[in-house]
Amino acid sequence: MVKRLTQYYWPILSLFYFRSGMGSTLKLLEMLTKERVVGVIEYSKEASLIQDLQGLNFDFQAIPIKGVMRPNFGYMACSKTAAGEKLIANIDLIMATPAFKQAFIEEHLQNFDDEKALLKPELDKLLQP
Repeated sequence: MVKRLTQYYWPILSLFYFRSGMGSTLKLLEMLTKERVVGVIEYSKEASLIQDLQGLNFDFQAIPIKGVMRPNFGYMACSKTAAGEKLIANIDLIMATPAFKQAFIEEHLQNFDDEKALLKPELDKLLQP
């Protein structure tokens, strides 16, 4: 589908941005510095880290999203094959251990700033025994 559409937007391809992969935050911040966008939705700690690592020199202000009182969680998925089901079972087993839960919470709290107030109670509920 994208290849078919490329012929139509190729002359203006530089005006589009496709967010994907681990470098997507950097791309969003680059767009912000070039004033291609006026704002982005991203965790403040992530934006600060990328800004420092990449040497981006600009000021930004993080503000909460009105009405958002809980974080949005992601999920792990595998194909519904014997190997996929085994992998998910192993992930579930590891994630159920107290040591993993503690490390998981600490890692997330270390990587968030203002968002900690929303994140900590949700992680506690999600990972309770």
